[in-house]
Amino acid sequence: MIPWFILLGLVALALMMVAVLPLRGNNTQIRLKSQRDELEDELQSLYAQIRELERQFEDGELDSEDYQRFLLRDETRAAKLLEKIQNTPEETPMLAPPRANLRGGILMFVMIAAVLGGLSAFAVPNLENLALREGERELFHNQKELIALSKELNAFAEKNNAKPEAERTDLPLDLLMKYGDIAWELERYDDAAKGYGSALRQFTDKAQKDPNHKPDATNIKALSRYGQILFFSGENDQALELLRTAAKFNDAEAWLTIGNILFSVKNDPKGAIAAWQNFQKVNKDKAFGARVPDLIAAAKTRIREADPGAKLFATSCASCHGAEAQGLVGPNLKTSSNAKSAEFLKKQLQNGSRNKEMPAFKNIQGKDLENLIKYVTGL
Repeated sequence: MIPWFILLGLVALALMMVAVLPLRGNNTQIRLKSQRDELEDELQSLYAQIRELERQFEDGELDSEDYQRFLLRDETRAAKLLEKIQNTPEETPMLAPPRANLRGGILMFVMIAAVLGGLSAFAVPNLENLALREGERELFHNQKELIALSKELNAFAEKNNAKPEAERTDLPLDLLMKYGDIAWELERYDDAAKGYGSALRQFTDKAQKDPNHKPDATNIKALSRYGQILFFSGENDQALELLRTAAKFNDAEAWLTIGNILFSVKNDPKGAIAAWQNFQKVNKDKAFGARVPDLIAAAKTRIREADPGAKLFATSCASCHGAEAQGLVGPNLKTSSNAKSAEFLKKQLQNGSRNKEMPAFKNIQGKDLENLIKYVTGL
C-alpha cells in the first residue's frame, strides 16, 4: 500500500503538470542570480553579522577579548569573499519562461489550490518531519530552536537596555544555558561560547558581591563547556585553568578534556593518565567514556617508549610479569611490597630468586640497572 504522503505528492505532481498545459514559450527573458550575485549576498550577510558584533560589544553583551576574536574571524572571511568576488566574472544567466495563457493558467491554479488544500489540510503540520531522516530532523529542529532563542534573548536585552540601569535584570539563566547547549550540539562553538560565557559572567558578578555564593551544577557545566571551547580554539593554558576548577566538582567532561590537553598538547602522558582515571571514577555514561581505555593504553605506550627503564622492562621482564607489571608467571609488581625496595630488586636481578623461578640478569648493569629499578619501584 502506498503511504498517504507519497500519494499526495503524486497527485500534486499530476495537477502541476496539468496546470502548465496552458503555458507556451515566448521570448521574454528572466534574469537569474549569477554566482557573483550569490557571493555578494553572502558578503552583505557577513557585513550585517559584523555590525551585530559591534552592537553587542557596545551594549556590553561581549567583552573585548571575545569581540576582537569574533571580529577577526568575520573580517578574514569578508576579505576572502571580496577576493573571490573580484575573480568571478559578471555573467548574467537568463531563462526564457513559457508564454502564459493567463486566464487558463489562473483557473487551473485555483483548482489545484482547492484540491491540494483539501488533501493536505491534515498533513501539512507533519510534512516537515516526513521530509527529513531522524538525524536530519533533530538537526533541523535544533537550528530552528537556536534561532528562536536568539531572537528571544535579543528582545529581552533590548527591553532591558531601555530601562534605567538600576532596574535592569540579568538575562534569564535557563535561556542562556539552553542556547549554549543547543549550539554545542550543533557544533556552533562560537554561539555556544556566548551562552555559556554570559552564564559564567552572571555567576562571577554574584560571587564578587557575595563571597559565600557557591557554584551550582549549571555554573559548573558552563565553566566546563567554556573551558572545552577554549581548548578547541587553541587557548590551552586558559582552558586548563577553567577545566581544573570544574574538575574539582567532579565534572566528567572537564577531567576528560584535561587528559586530552595534557596528552596531545603538553606531552604529559602521566598527568593525562591520572586525569582519565579520574574521569572513569566520576563518569556515569559508558558510551561517552568508551574510548578512554584506549587513550590510557596509548599514554602508557608513550611512557614506555620514552622511559629507558620501561623499555628494558618490556624486553626483559614483561614476559613473566606482564606488559603492565600486572603479574603472569611472576608476581604483580604493582602490589608487591618487595617491588618497592630498590635493594631487594637489585639482589633479585643480579642473583635470581632463591627458588630459581626467576633467573639472574647479570647482563643488566650500571645505568641500565638503575633505570630498570627506578621504573619498577615507581609503578
